[in-house]
Amino acid sequence: MNKDLLIEILSHREPELVKLFEDGTPKNIGSDTGNHIRSILTDEFLATGLEDPDGNNINNRGKAIEQLIDHIGNLIW
Repeated sequence: MNKDLLIEILSHREPELVKLFEDGTPKNIGSDTGNHIRSILTDEFLATGLEDPDGNNINNRGKAIEQLIDHIGNLIW
């Protein structure tokens, strides 16, 4: 998991969630929080993760955000 990217995105979009990841990656998080973070990551993906306005090509940042979305999904209990 690219923790630095996650912290960057959360710091920009919802700073109060950064505290969940400051001491490492939590083993699990509640479904409401996890789904909220995934929603934030999806918004960031749509804003910065695509090469073109049609959404046909995912850039490297987009690929990294996709991995974060999957990883956060695996932490939901």
